[in-house]
Amino acid sequence: MTTTALFLTKKLRTLDHELPSEIKRVQEKSDDEAVHDLRVTIRKLRIVLKLARPVFGRFYTDAVREAFRQAQSATGNLRDEEALEETFRALKVEDAPAKEWLAKRATRKRALHKSVMHVIEAGDLRRARHLLGALLTLPAKPDKSWNLEKFSRKCVDRARKEVDSHRDAKTDDVEAMHELRIAFKGLRYTVETFAEVLPADLRALKEPAEKMQKILGHVHDVDVALVTLARARGMDEPSRQHMKEKLVARRAEKIAAFEAEMHPMAPQEEPLFI
Repeated sequence: MTTTALFLTKKLRTLDHELPSEIKRVQEKSDDEAVHDLRVTIRKLRIVLKLARPVFGRFYTDAVREAFRQAQSATGNLRDEEALEETFRALKVEDAPAKEWLAKRATRKRALHKSVMHVIEAGDLRRARHLLGALLTLPAKPDKSWNLEKFSRKCVDRARKEVDSHRDAKTDDVEAMHELRIAFKGLRYTVETFAEVLPADLRALKEPAEKMQKILGHVHDVDVALVTLARARGMDEPSRQHMKEKLVARRAEKIAAFEAEMHPMAPQEEPLFI
């Protein structure tokens, strides 16, 4: 019978083994998804480590999580810039001032990529991986109560309750919507982590959680774009206003999709997450 400690160790080692090839892709700039994939793997590692706190001990587990967080910071800034670029490009604004401003953003993107390369070359990720290896080498807490099936259900239940605690977020509250997105992300990756040992009803939570995460991600990207646009220097007011109107319209479209998924119109239907 697989213990919880052995199960989590295997998951963490599998994710860790994905990092070298993803780091190489970022270094070689081999594809547009390289940074995104590296960031997702680090995020999954940090989520699984958070779930593993009761098994491996909070102090040492959080030390490893913090090491990965520091390494993730630079990748996050670059990915945010990439998402910002995609959001603005999708507006298809053709006036010269806007196009000139977007071209200048490309300079920032190149600088952020250099920051990611610095993090990799400085060994920040290597240090985080070494700490992870040390954590997984140490014996886990010798407690026979860590039944894998019960532990996995408890983790999913906790993640679902986190979503429920944010489900009444007002759509005009940027921070609340961002927190709801994070909660859905946590639920999705928790279900993915334990999918093979979960009952069908809990495994079924992954698809709607992933869908909501994606929708709320689009909303978040627009919210960040609106803030960035408001602070833009060298942008004439007509161009700024035109882009803002397009962003507001795009946000309304994504909010409509969010409402349709989060609050079904048919009264006999149950919400996805209660």
